[in-house]
Amino acid sequence: LPAISTLSGTVSSSQLPSSLTPTSVSASTLQITGGTPGAGKVLTSDANGNATWQAASGGAPVPQVSISPTAVDANARVDLSWTASSLAATYNVYYARSQAGPWTKAGNTASTTYTVNSLTNNTAYFFAVTPVNSSGVEGTYTSVVSSTPNAFTTCGNAGNGCYANTNAMTDGAAKLPDGTIIDYTFANGSSGFKVWKERGGSRILPANGLVASGNWQKQLTRAGTAFSATDFILSSTNVAGRVCPTHVFLSHSEMTATGRCLYYDAGNAAQSLNAAMGNGIQTSDWLNFNDVSGSGRGISKSYYEGNIKTCADKGMRLPVMFETSMNQSSSPPTGDGIVPTWARSNGVPSHSGWTWTASASAPCCSMDFYTWSGTNESYGRMWEEDGSFGGDLRFVRCVLP
Repeated sequence: LPAISTLSGTVSSSQLPSSLTPTSVSASTLQITGGTPGAGKVLTSDANGNATWQAASGGAPVPQVSISPTAVDANARVDLSWTASSLAATYNVYYARSQAGPWTKAGNTASTTYTVNSLTNNTAYFFAVTPVNSSGVEGTYTSVVSSTPNAFTTCGNAGNGCYANTNAMTDGAAKLPDGTIIDYTFANGSSGFKVWKERGGSRILPANGLVASGNWQKQLTRAGTAFSATDFILSSTNVAGRVCPTHVFLSHSEMTATGRCLYYDAGNAAQSLNAAMGNGIQTSDWLNFNDVSGSGRGISKSYYEGNIKTCADKGMRLPVMFETSMNQSSSPPTGDGIVPTWARSNGVPSHSGWTWTASASAPCCSMDFYTWSGTNESYGRMWEEDGSFGGDLRFVRCVLP
């Protein structure tokens, strides 16, 4: 049996005398990495075969507690955090390039957070945290976390939209001009369309991928004709895709805005317009034969005649017909005096069949609203000509510029 009297070395676990039996051994050999052997000491190992000499008795007990750190990568650093232990007075933080080591002690802290600096970007590191009791006795680590620091690509400034920055999208994370970190993540949390979202939050970038003065995507007013001051909060169903039509409706004074894009939602059940209106400014045109200026154009034939409660409740609106995938209409509404470019293949897709738009062409006593399915155009009627509240059923897809 070799004499175990040095600070470090390797020894077969089967050669250890009973007085030096470690608390747990899962490897055939132990790498003795710390501590000093002596009276009243035991050799304590972790599941990876790393061993240190610890006090066997006297003083505070060895704090054998479970610590599972979490890691957030940043430029040349990794931010660690973990749950506090009542048995620990402080914590030692270690890092390594391999889970098998060798491990380097980054520091000691009484906090439950620690930043490991001066790391190499785009290199994977492993991190572990051990508890240290009031007598200075160190326990073993029970969990290892891996993280890779990154030199984030900056995007979101003029001419550098995050949705057009392939490096940022490939990295899956980026930095806004003000230093805020954003993640390119699934909008519904698991699959499909990805959206740029603030790290640790639920706000998203505007649909054109640009951010000015720290502004996030805002909700629309209930009428759908202006942005509100309220941040739009991502949910699992309110963003399912993004398109960039040539022209986008922002307001009745800016009906053919360029350089804009639209988010669209996952879609909503078929309904008549009046069935989903309820109370509020978004209903005023629908219920008054589309001649009221409160939410619509105040004329009978307009590309944007009003919103619907289903979309207004989400801070979104119905799409106008030239923002959709329908072919250019042969008889569009004529009251606005505009000649928009039709999105077609760059437009909002219909949802499960015929889908409502906000565009209307009302001949006298009925309300005919344009609908679309794929590339096809049709009409849907809000209610019957005799004034009874029936109306056609069409699917609803909400959009957000």
